[in-house]
Amino acid sequence: ALELDNGQDLTWYWSAALPVGTHYACPLPTWAARETHWVLRSGGAGLGAWHAERRTVADDYRAAVAGDVPARIVGAWLIAVSVFGHRRGRATWADVVLRDGDRTLQVI
Repeated sequence: ALELDNGQDLTWYWSAALPVGTHYACPLPTWAARETHWVLRSGGAGLGAWHAERRTVADDYRAAVAGDVPARIVGAWLIAVSVFGHRRGRATWADVVLRDGDRTLQVI
């Protein structure tokens, strides 16, 4: 997930069933006005395998959130949540990098 300088968050995730590319405001009332979810992967195929993902944040923001694209990313975090499905979950991340032109920030 990324927090942007306008107070909005964009969160990409793997859904059990929603189609890839689906995006929507967070269903939790306290987050609905500031967080948008984007389905990056769907279904069980590929679980347990490493995947490389690359996103153009501004393009995803334009597609999913109304208004001007923010100028800066001010926070990044990795989230592993399984509580809504009432199951156990496990996630592992590696080589997380943010790039802006020639600038690179190694997150993990």
